[in-house]
Amino acid sequence: MIATQTVLAIDPKGREFVLTLGVGQPYAISSDEWACPVCMNGLFEKLADQHGIDVAVRSTGAHIVDWHHFNFATIAAAIISYCRAKRIPLPYAGVKSLEVTREGIAFHIENTVSIARRPALREDLSGRLLRYARGYEPNAITPNTQNETYV
Repeated sequence: MIATQTVLAIDPKGREFVLTLGVGQPYAISSDEWACPVCMNGLFEKLADQHGIDVAVRSTGAHIVDWHHFNFATIAAAIISYCRAKRIPLPYAGVKSLEVTREGIAFHIENTVSIARRPALREDLSGRLLRYARGYEPNAITPNTQNETYV
């Protein structure tokens, strides 16, 4: 466990007992899923490693907050569904990933785009061929010192 906290707890019958809460080091299960060992010694002997994230959801009419547990696949599906509903374009070939941050969940998209080189300018706006004074042609300009560069 990387963090533990021991507290004095009271059960529903009013009896006091020592409860140790602990969180272990997260570890990767697969390329898109992580788990984290937890403990509640004094209440449970052995807890299964926890996957996903707990989210507080408030109902619209009342001021009641319910906690729901979601795994990363469900969260990713919800984010993609939201993007489609709001017509936010998602690149098909882009690598998509989720990250849990202090502020919440970050959805990352990485995509490589090929941009064609701009063709050499050979005409002015009216369509006439560009003309240069002798010695000022683009290929004729060469730097004379290290302080001069191509323009």
